Amino acid sequence: MFEEAIIITIGTFATILPDYQKIEIMMFIMGKVPLPTRYEHSDEDYPIPSVNGEGDLLLQNMLLKSLLEVGTKYTTVSMANTFPISFLEPLLAISVVSDSGLRLLVQQILHTLVDRHDNVGKLSVSDIPKDISQLDLRVEKSSRQDILFMKKHGLQMYWHLYENIKLSDNDKCNFNALYCTLALLCIELGGDEVLVELVRLTLAFQELASKSDGKLSVHHQCAIQALVASYFNLISQLTAIPAFCQHVQQVIEERRKRATYLVPDVVFAKNVHDVNYPSVLHLEHTSTLLFQQEVIGEALHSTGHDISRLNTPYVHRPSGIEYRQQTDNDAASINIEIESLSSSPAGNRKYAEEQITFESLKRALQSPSSDLDMEEQERERRQEILETFKSSTLDEIAAISEQRSQKMHNKLSEILDKLNKPRSTTPPCSPQGHSSLSSPSQPVQSVPLYEMKFPELLVY
Repeated sequence: MFEEAIIITIGTFATILPDYQKIEIMMFIMGKVPLPTRYEHSDEDYPIPSVNGEGDLLLQNMLLKSLLEVGTKYTTVSMANTFPISFLEPLLAISVVSDSGLRLLVQQILHTLVDRHDNVGKLSVSDIPKDISQLDLRVEKSSRQDILFMKKHGLQMYWHLYENIKLSDNDKCNFNALYCTLALLCIELGGDEVLVELVRLTLAFQELASKSDGKLSVHHQCAIQALVASYFNLISQLTAIPAFCQHVQQVIEERRKRATYLVPDVVFAKNVHDVNYPSVLHLEHTSTLLFQQEVIGEALHSTGHDISRLNTPYVHRPSGIEYRQQTDNDAASINIEIESLSSSPAGNRKYAEEQITFESLKRALQSPSSDLDMEEQERERRQEILETFKSSTLDEIAAISEQRSQKMHNKLSEILDKLNKPRSTTPPCSPQGHSSLSSPSQPVQSVPLYEMKFPELLVY
């Protein structure tokens, strides 16, 4: 077909270009992809962007295929360079459209760009090997740049994965693609914090598929539960934590005995016609068929992982533009008094203002423990700042910093406005700082502070 010839030509042309120009080509193509402008509701809680018509659907399909073709010629080194925000955000926006074929293309693009060690061909959601060494996966420690990339964009990616997995028209190819994306995030970017976040997200998948509220079909629930089992089997062996591996194997074996419709190699098999799905899936109180957060948390904690985030339930919040708006609202509601800090954008204590007088200075000099108190207060303030940066997301910190900068800007503008006011009515000032009056009857006017001249002994 003519479209396929164009796509192949673009890929052939990109082969001879350096990587930085391939990135520019991909960003150019992404800029031409029609982004969703209408929203359909998969349920009453979350809006799902839809394609804008058949013409846009065909154009999106062709451009994404071209993007995938160029991506196969590109060699990823740094995730931050590969996924600038102007490229990542529209790509993720397309990943949750109502057309399953477009969603699959986006996942394949992510696989191509995230997979730096050719592992994606060895991954399959239907495989649950007891020893993943037979997969011959190439795993390297995440670099500092990759960890920072996930800190900055991880929440956005998790939101789109969660939104994607609950779409009702997902088929086996879509679930397999989502599994591969999750697996590659763990293999390529799986630092300690990322690992805990991925476990937290996977447990949220399990909770989503355990609800019998009718929002998801039974087949859909079973597919999500099977994906969760396959993913936990992979990451438990990648971390090589015995207690984690043992718990995952126990749950999978229990499912084989009592509920084969929750086992990955049964649910995602190519030719399955004899699986007896229940009419309603009741798993909310069947603990032996579900992976337990407490057991997994203890296993991770025993190997030195920080599980404080794991103990916090996953909250499915908006992403992209909606996520930033929500973050700004959250940041505005945080009980932090920015005025009490002089060198940090965050804190949670406001110190009482005290007027500087001779008596207060005298008391401060006479107090032997004043230096110790100030040292203790400074130590507490630093600890509070550190805790804020640990517990807040990057977007929240940025919003707080922006809010503080805006206040400082407003204050500076107010001061400059006062300085620029006309002073035509102000009488000249004598060297002693007193106004020289032309006549006794002329009213005395105050001299601006910045025009007064003080003796040296009074200047601090």
